[in-house]
Amino acid sequence: MTTENPPEGAAPAAASGRTPSRRYMARRDAIIASAVREMNRHGVRGMTLGDVAARLDLVPTGVIYYFRNKEDLAAAAFERSIGRIREMADAARGHVTERERVQIFIDQFIGLQQRIELGEAEPLT
Repeated sequence: MTTENPPEGAAPAAASGRTPSRRYMARRDAIIASAVREMNRHGVRGMTLGDVAARLDLVPTGVIYYFRNKEDLAAAAFERSIGRIREMADAARGHVTERERVQIFIDQFIGLQQRIELGEAEPLT
């Protein structure tokens, strides 16, 4: 097995030092996506593990298996959005002028918003 670090905010099941399986990561991603929708609708304070779980036909302990608590889940959702924004900024960074960099970033952001509206991309937190 590899010695990769477990995902940020991982519950004890992922903290064993082993690389998580694809199934594990797919469920974890679905939980984060559910949390994003709940936070965008009700805010971080209004999000509950029960509501996140219900969106996926899970019980709250099913979420706790992946994230120790609500704060870890919220942090994972914010980290995912920050990573996506960072990718857009990195893509824009390669252009010569500030104007080009800003335009590329804005174009990518608008493109992302359009894909989100069409249901082709996960919303940002």
